[in-house]
Amino acid sequence: MKHPIFYVTVLLVIVGLVQAQDCALASDFNVDCGYSGITQAECEGKNCCFDSTIPESKWCLYKPAEAPAKKAECTVDPSIRIECGDPGITDKDCRGSNCCYDESIPDVTWCFQKAAPTTGRLYTLFFSLFPV
Repeated sequence: MKHPIFYVTVLLVIVGLVQAQDCALASDFNVDCGYSGITQAECEGKNCCFDSTIPESKWCLYKPAEAPAKKAECTVDPSIRIECGDPGITDKDCRGSNCCYDESIPDVTWCFQKAAPTTGRLYTLFFSLFPV
């Protein structure tokens, strides 16, 4: 190996291109992976994509391959959401507790348990009506 710096540089470029493809975001797949104010390092530490080039949008997003599943686990009808934190919990603290956070609908639970992965909303509804 006569030029190790050259080979390392080529390897880093290839890794960067692969990561850029993983994070090629389409509007259909924009599923929030962070919280308001998340840094690029925190976002990428969660293995998510960071893009701060579009003002007033979500900057930390799940990779397109993971987005549909992540969106499904936090798609819970507001009437059957199960509280997952104290009132007033922050987005960061809620997500840090492995819960879903959605403040888009007033007067409902914003920090709530994820839908069950295999049985979805019916499972959540059953256990909200009949807690164990």
